[in-house]
Amino acid sequence: MLTSALRPPSLPEVDHLRLAARYRPAAEHIDLGGDFYDVLGSGRDWLITLGDVCGKGVEAAAVTGRTRQSIRTAAHFDRHPAALLRALNSVLYEAGTDQFVTVLCARADVAPDGGHADVELAAAGHPAPIVLRTDGHVEQLEIFGTACGMVPGIEYRTISLRLHRGDTMLMFTDGVDEAHGAQGMFGVERLLGLLPAYAGAAPDVVCEAVEQHVVEYADGRPHDDIALLAVTCGR
Repeated sequence: MLTSALRPPSLPEVDHLRLAARYRPAAEHIDLGGDFYDVLGSGRDWLITLGDVCGKGVEAAAVTGRTRQSIRTAAHFDRHPAALLRALNSVLYEAGTDQFVTVLCARADVAPDGGHADVELAAAGHPAPIVLRTDGHVEQLEIFGTACGMVPGIEYRTISLRLHRGDTMLMFTDGVDEAHGAQGMFGVERLLGLLPAYAGAAPDVVCEAVEQHVVEYADGRPHDDIALLAVTCGR
């Protein structure tokens, strides 16, 4: 069925990485939408993606399915994040769809002892992830790029970071920072202020806390699809 085929996948077990995700579609009664995430790989080499298709409902979900499958296919040939986004951009642009896709793509190389993970990251029009260190230091990374499907021949750049044991990288869609409440948008600054209290916490705790704060802030107002994916180094 369409719903089961496009529902966000379960996360794999990864040695020395802890993964957690939360997904809340814009329409509570429809269990599909434009936000997506995926994790694939083996051994020490893992590809982690999260993104957002413009629009909602069945049409957006269909593009979501195409996007996720295109990334998985391209990953058989080249797992570098910039190359994957180039391939996805070409597929979507050539398909002639009116919808564009924003994507974060991270490739994690996990140390054999789990003491750290080196991450290569590229972005296509998507909010940059936030890194929460075990000492409570928090920062949003600086990575930018054009959304996929809009312009042909885009070149994407990458940045590198190292996650140490207990550090968490939080990826999120704009349903988080653009959620509206009585004081306007939730915003990235509010998210940055929230996270230090969860330094060293398990990734599922971080995701649950963020989702709860966003939903409470919206206080029943309509919101976009919300997707969160947290990656914590070490077990």
